[in-house]
Amino acid sequence: MVVRSGERGGAGYFVVIEDERSDAVAAVAALACWGAVVIAETCADARQWLGRREVPVGLIVDQCLPDGDGLRLVMDLRQAGNLTPALITTRLSVLNAQAPRLLVNLAYRASAGFALKPLEAADVAAFVSTCTHPVPRSRRAVVARNAGRWALTPAETTVLTLLVHGLRCDGIAARLARSRHTVQQHLNRIREKSGFSKLDDVADALIDEADGLYDIVVPPPTSAP
Repeated sequence: MVVRSGERGGAGYFVVIEDERSDAVAAVAALACWGAVVIAETCADARQWLGRREVPVGLIVDQCLPDGDGLRLVMDLRQAGNLTPALITTRLSVLNAQAPRLLVNLAYRASAGFALKPLEAADVAAFVSTCTHPVPRSRRAVVARNAGRWALTPAETTVLTLLVHGLRCDGIAARLARSRHTVQQHLNRIREKSGFSKLDDVADALIDEADGLYDIVVPPPTSAP
């Protein structure tokens, strides 16, 4: 376990779970603006650290670790109630040797991003942005309430959350590592189930509700989903 101070002493810290030195160094360099970066080389080290420290800002997790699957580690954290943003990384050769679609779908189900190694600085920057500019809790509550009213699926609810955060189809597809076609299907169903004619109206209404401009923003669905 290694703890490295950031160059500019920002607030919070990230955990990089990576056993390959070059990849760990690249991740740390991209996170240099943060107060500290913790490097764990195994799932066991990561579990030990996360079990006794304050919640980090985000996790960058190698899928293939010496003592287990990094994606399974993230899924276990989710089941335990740890919702720390996570970015799963793997090499193209590893991805091709497995079932690529299944692996990406599992990351999606774990509410984690997905990136290929070697990590690009732009990938890390985009991940940091999602960690440091989350949807306000009030908006999350509004999304959850209306998702229930509209009978949205978990996947549709995730897309709706990002829509309220200001992302649109291409941005949501990139964030979730899903195809544009799949995301557009989710968006179409959200629009149909919500009763709004435009997606921008859906996002604006939920934001207004979260800001307290009015309490009830949606008409009941006119027909069963």
